[in-house]
Amino acid sequence: MGKFMIEEKAWFRLCVVGIVFKNNKFLFLKRPFPSQLWVPPCGTVRKNEKILDALHREIYEEAGIRVKVKKIVDVWQGWHDGEEVFSVSYLCEPIDDKVVVSDEHLQFKWVPLEDLNKVNTDFDITKWPKYL
Repeated sequence: MGKFMIEEKAWFRLCVVGIVFKNNKFLFLKRPFPSQLWVPPCGTVRKNEKILDALHREIYEEAGIRVKVKKIVDVWQGWHDGEEVFSVSYLCEPIDDKVVVSDEHLQFKWVPLEDLNKVNTDFDITKWPKYL
């Protein structure tokens, strides 16, 4: 009997998350969806795109800043908006100082480390201080 291979499409969406930290503060962007949650810059890796290129693109598209990537800090797999997602989070340091929010978000804010637990978000930010 001959060998055969069944090719299947990816069963998850690959995403990147940029945890941008400077001067003891984290960058958050406010989503316009009904929940209006605060989130770090993040998004989907495009077909044939390198993961770090996607990270830089998403941060620049959403916040208008360039960053220096410090390290991978987390990976997560789970369900979000009805899709299975695999995300890779990176700790980043901004190179630019002026945040310019895209149409994808309503506003931005820099949240001091000591106020991190007050942020209305669906991200598990309790781990973030350990990433520093």
